[in-house]
Amino acid sequence: MNNTPLVSIIIPVYNLERYIGNTIQTVIDQSIKDFEVIVIDDGSNDNSLSIINSIRERDSRIKVYHQKNHGQANARNNGVCNALGKFITFVDGDDLLKKNYIKTMLEPMLRDSDLDMVALPHQDASIRDIPNLDVSSKKEKSVNLESDDYLIMALKYNNNLYNVSYASKMYRSAIFKDFKIPEGHYYEDLAGLPNLLKKIHKVLWVNDKQYMYLNDRPLSTVNLINKRKAVDIIWALEYLERILKSSSNDVKRAFQIAIVNNIYVAYVPLKGVPSSLKRIDALINKVSISFVLYTSLHVHVSKKGLLFLIGRKIMNLFKRGHRH
Repeated sequence: MNNTPLVSIIIPVYNLERYIGNTIQTVIDQSIKDFEVIVIDDGSNDNSLSIINSIRERDSRIKVYHQKNHGQANARNNGVCNALGKFITFVDGDDLLKKNYIKTMLEPMLRDSDLDMVALPHQDASIRDIPNLDVSSKKEKSVNLESDDYLIMALKYNNNLYNVSYASKMYRSAIFKDFKIPEGHYYEDLAGLPNLLKKIHKVLWVNDKQYMYLNDRPLSTVNLINKRKAVDIIWALEYLERILKSSSNDVKRAFQIAIVNNIYVAYVPLKGVPSSLKRIDALINKVSISFVLYTSLHVHVSKKGLLFLIGRKIMNLFKRGHRH
């Protein structure tokens, strides 16, 4: 009898005692049962580990690995190294799954050996929604995409439908053979998933919101922007610029939208740091105002980002003219 699990569910955890019990319970309650749960405790100093261990005592599919605090990317990479499944999916330790999360992605992967990734939209939810989690989800359509097509959508929109998050997706584990999620930074999703997509040929996007993203967590990365995180926004965009150099013009144009939608967030914490402002301006110089204005007619472009782009370009033109 083959005891190798079909799917490896990787959950990085750092100080998530308020959420991790609910998260793991929604994993255990999946309609498909052939999986292992790999929990990487990233040096938690709260009650997270004891909560995880108490659940593990009731379910042998849960495996727990403990490491010093090296960050979410390192924890995910550690999870991949220990994964036995033919397929891999990542779940954040403070999010929730509906019952058919695994089934919705696994079934098409088993039917089509050419599929490297299945992506689902996620459903934004509040912490207050946890007790009333709706397990039903209405499937509307599925779309086969080339990896570049998905990347263009993710860079342009990066919303609950198409995004650069590692979560709410299933991958063939073989594609991680020579790939590591970039470590030591925030926003490793924005930097790393487009690079992973270069190893992928065919993507299936299924419009079925089986992943619940809690968007009002007090300590969430998206809710707290300090200088270090601001610097890492710049790092992620510079990383993207390097890996997309040989990409199609359509991908590069989508990257311009990603710059506009992200770079303004880094400005306020770093406006007194000349070296960072120089890097911000170098990225802004990659963006065509006319292209972004035209694209904003049918794609969401951050108004703050657009105003920042125009203002910064005008200011830099004025400075150059004043010097001459």
